[in-house]
This record gives sequence, C-alpha cells and structure tokens, in this order.
Amino acid sequence: MVAPSPAVQYDGVGVVGADQFNTFVQTVVNYPQLRSFSALQDMACLALGTTSEGDGGQAFFYWNSTSIAADNNTTVIAPYGSVQGRWLRLGNPL
Repeated sequence: MVAPSPAVQYDGVGVVGADQFNTFVQTVVNYPQLRSFSALQDMACLALGTTSEGDGGQAFFYWNSTSIAADNNTTVIAPYGSVQGRWLRLGNPL
C-alpha cells in the first residue's frame, strides 16, 4: 500500500486507486442511513445529524471491522443485522 496523498476528484474524471479509496470521507444524512452504509476498514464518514441534518448529532465516525461494541446511538453505530463491525465516533460532536 502506498501512503495516500491529497487529491481532487471529479465525477467521471480519472480513476481512484485502491490505495486512495479509504482517504475519502463519506457523508450520510443521519444514523439510520449510516447503519445501512457498507464500509472498508478505517473508512471515515460524516453523519449530518442523528435523525435529521443539523439536529445536534452531527459527528465523524470511522469503520472498525472487528468491533462488536453495543450500539448506543451516540458513539457506536451498528449496521442493520451486523454481528461484527461498527461505526465508532471520532472525538466530540461537531
């Protein structure tokens, strides 16, 4: 794996290599949408709110494929039907 470097990507222009894929921050509107989002190890995701955008629950999360922590709808988000793998909150809410 090559160390990632900052880059600008445009829809339909160029190819994103495997070494760069996890450098993108994904965005979801709320935690239910985060629960349905498939991820790769250490992928980052910004949730814009708990149930709706800007409701105070906005935060960054990262994917930990080995976590089995209990979903608490705040710092740990478990995908629907998942036995292993969790979205874990990074730091404090935004």
